Amino acid sequence: MDVRILLQEEGFLVVDKPAGLPSQATPDPSRRHLIPAVHALLGETLPLTLVHRLDADTSGLLVLCADPSLNGWFTDLFRERRAHKTYRAMVGLPPCVSAQDLPEMMDDHLAPVPGSKPKKMQVVRAGGQRAHTSVRVLEHWPRCLTLHLEPRTGRTHQLRVQLASRNYPILGDRLYGQRERSAPFAPRLMLHAERLRFPHPSGTGEVDVMSAAPEVFLADYLRA
Repeated sequence: MDVRILLQEEGFLVVDKPAGLPSQATPDPSRRHLIPAVHALLGETLPLTLVHRLDADTSGLLVLCADPSLNGWFTDLFRERRAHKTYRAMVGLPPCVSAQDLPEMMDDHLAPVPGSKPKKMQVVRAGGQRAHTSVRVLEHWPRCLTLHLEPRTGRTHQLRVQLASRNYPILGDRLYGQRERSAPFAPRLMLHAERLRFPHPSGTGEVDVMSAAPEVFLADYLRA
């Protein structure tokens, strides 16, 4: 699956990033990342700036600023949490827990695991940065749940860490996932940024874009 442009307006684009494509350049210069992929799709080189990020293994919606005069506006938009993001996730359901144990609000403080490479985060009792996420169960299957997630903060690996710390690891998460035999195997990280809403930079109206979850989220074997 390649990157798709879902909305292109003067000054910005909303793109649908596939899983496996990094949002930004990596230490490996041969590895393709988002902005060159978008340039290739457009057939021209625009002054694109990434104003927020998704983990490489997460798919879904991202905004790219295409007008340098709007960079500050978009930076403030996301820093002030005036852009609303929702995600779809599939999480493992180990025998020791149930869907009823999952809170409607996850409120934690996160901090890096010292010395971890690649960078890994953890829930801490003191210090760190607050991470706040609302949760709704969409589907309940024998070995997994499909969740609607709305992060109210934007911390590194926020959704992955908060769910794993509660014994609901996102399927396919090789960094935080728990190797439960009862959880179905997933070929990728089952996390998708499916909706993005924010005020239009013109000051009139709202941008509201949705991306359907990839077909792998509908695989029958995950629900068996």
